[in-house]
Amino acid sequence: MPLHINRSIIQDSGVSPTLYIIMERDLKTLSRSSPFCKYADDTYHIVPGNSDIGLNEEFNINIRNWARANKMIINLSKTK
Repeated sequence: MPLHINRSIIQDSGVSPTLYIIMERDLKTLSRSSPFCKYADDTYHIVPGNSDIGLNEEFNINIRNWARANKMIINLSKTK
């Protein structure tokens, strides 16, 4: 039975980690104190409580604009 793919990168694909690394290399944070942890085809954004840029600004302005520019869809059901 075919399944609907709702992301731009297919999980467990042999090519996906390489393609993701190329696609996300321009994804940067607004603040130096809130790093991205990037591994294979996953990205986690860590925003400490004392960051000079809040989580809402990082996500709603920076990350969403990056995703839109790269024609990617953010799956909010997986957002922690």
